[in-house]
Amino acid sequence: MKKILIATMVLALSLLLFAPQSLAAESYSDITPSNSHYKTINYITEKHIMYGQFAGGTGDKIFYTAGTFAPNDTLYKNEAASYVVKAANLRYAEFTAPSYTDLTEKTFFYKDIAIATDKGFFKKSTAFQPDAYITREETAYMLAAAFQLTGTSKHKFADVSDSSSYNSAIQALVANGITAASDKFNPNQPITRAQFATFLARAMEPSFRVKATATPTKATSQGGIGYKGGLVPTTLNSKYTFRERYESENNLHVFNKLTNKTAADKLSRKVTMRGYNKLTQTTSSIVYYEDAKRFKVTIDMPYTSGLVDMNYPIKAGATTTKYTEDTVNGGQIKHVFTAKSTTATKTVEGKKYTNVVVIQHEFYFDGADYPMQAEYYFVKNIGLISFNTEVGNFTLVPGK
Repeated sequence: MKKILIATMVLALSLLLFAPQSLAAESYSDITPSNSHYKTINYITEKHIMYGQFAGGTGDKIFYTAGTFAPNDTLYKNEAASYVVKAANLRYAEFTAPSYTDLTEKTFFYKDIAIATDKGFFKKSTAFQPDAYITREETAYMLAAAFQLTGTSKHKFADVSDSSSYNSAIQALVANGITAASDKFNPNQPITRAQFATFLARAMEPSFRVKATATPTKATSQGGIGYKGGLVPTTLNSKYTFRERYESENNLHVFNKLTNKTAADKLSRKVTMRGYNKLTQTTSSIVYYEDAKRFKVTIDMPYTSGLVDMNYPIKAGATTTKYTEDTVNGGQIKHVFTAKSTTATKTVEGKKYTNVVVIQHEFYFDGADYPMQAEYYFVKNIGLISFNTEVGNFTLVPGK
């Protein structure tokens, strides 16, 4: 039995204590590089989603047995809810108290279950059954809802009926490369920890996904800017230069195209640009990523960094909220991205641009009364042309 009584926890702590931030799949005696789930378990561990073998808990605290992962153990529904809520950066989300007959505020993982229910990760029912094993079809439904996975596939599992209420979610997993197109899906079978870790890692990180059999429904069909809608640069034949203006500095970073990668299954696209500042002898990078549901840009410069991470479609007024770990101060950072305009006009380095997409970024550190802010300007097929932070202003100079 995986859950242990609170009364026995104190006796077990000597076996359970470890430093989660140092754990990786290499730490598990029952997971070797030859295991097909090795990389995804390693990823989920490093992301602080799942650690060692589950050994119970109290409130919203989980206890683990250090040194083993127990890949073939099954998961309870309350465990699964907690892992997905963490993976989706929703630990601090507001929620409405669920009305399950078998749930109280003292129930283990109550808050995570409440958030997952409020977000629609589980089908509506009278009872939640937190101690029941979660099945593969329930996992499919939860992941499709949590990561907004859509799409259909020509592949048909022999044991999944078209009339099944879980069919669309299972099809979305196939279409997005979360699960392989095998003969059977085993929908009613409890999912193992290794299988769950792999599904979750693929939902979080597209590079782990298997080749999909169909392209997901594009967000552009909903209106607004979507996948391949132009925010990721396509005109990358010439050299780019970023001018940094902050305090007394006015430096130039020369960027060249490094990679322009479209996945073989055409589900995602990534463009990486790197720059070099001759004056300071420092490097910079801008990395664009997009798939059918997401647009992301990360900026790394010697004196500042930047981030845009929005859900598609992007329309004027659209807002996306996400959370990241604060690796310096601890806790989490709340990020709120808002599309202020998709038709703005802006002049940068003497060149006038129209139909500029303006995205405002507000980020809150734990305990802060007000957010810090940044603003980003994008032009179709060119990408980022300018961004302003509290540190300074940064502008793009194409072709110099």
